[in-house]
Amino acid sequence: MAADDNQRKAYAFLLRHARSQKQFTAKELGDAVGWAGSTPGTNLGKQLRSVVERSGDRYRVKRNFIHLKEDDFVKRTSQKENILPSYVRTSYDSVLIYEFLMPLTREDLLRQALDRLFFRDTLEEQLSLLGVSTFHSVIPQKESETPEQYARRVAEKVSEYFGGYSITHVSGRFRVRDLLDQSDAVGKRYIIDETTAVVRFIIPLERTATRHEQVFDPALSRRDGKEIVGSEVSLIRTLFFTVFAEVVVHSVQGEDQIWLLEALDGYQRLYKWKVESLE
Repeated sequence: MAADDNQRKAYAFLLRHARSQKQFTAKELGDAVGWAGSTPGTNLGKQLRSVVERSGDRYRVKRNFIHLKEDDFVKRTSQKENILPSYVRTSYDSVLIYEFLMPLTREDLLRQALDRLFFRDTLEEQLSLLGVSTFHSVIPQKESETPEQYARRVAEKVSEYFGGYSITHVSGRFRVRDLLDQSDAVGKRYIIDETTAVVRFIIPLERTATRHEQVFDPALSRRDGKEIVGSEVSLIRTLFFTVFAEVVVHSVQGEDQIWLLEALDGYQRLYKWKVESLE
């Protein structure tokens, strides 16, 4: 409890100085909290480093500290977490978005198949099954690279662009046969209600990235030439369709149709997989 009391005293001291923006010394903090010797300086240099800005032997609390609640401060200091995270602000002028739309009956299989592509070993296994030559057009293999080294480099490139996905559910109604009269459709699998899964991937184009300072500046832009951006889009498309798209399609077998919507800078393209008729 003594440690908890000290943390709350430290919070009160830091909150006052965050509001006043008045500088303080390590000793002043120690006197307010009850920390003796080198403890205040040690805590300011380690545990409280994300909270303060140092100038010589004096410190100033970052203004954002006023948004931190006391209980959160105590919890984060107790668990040795980053108390006041700082953020690198980046905007992207171009974002490639893929959305799968499919009637979903086995979401567990879909998640299992996709999650395997977010681990190094299972991703490299998938790449080896596809054949590394598949990616030569967008990621040239170096003369000095072994197939294993090249596969690892391709896997690293996949991880740069694809860090996750989201799944949402929407209700849908679909006609699954050719157009019929109402009387002819009676008793047949014609119009059905199904839950549609929307599996979304959002991939920012790194070559259109802009770094910002303390706040986002909407006026800043770094849109490169179309050829440069186009080469990155080509790379992402190859990786996505080769590594992810076919995995999704084959992990949700038995569905009549699967749609994939691609969107980039207001331009859209629809891809459609439809079960081939055996008749």
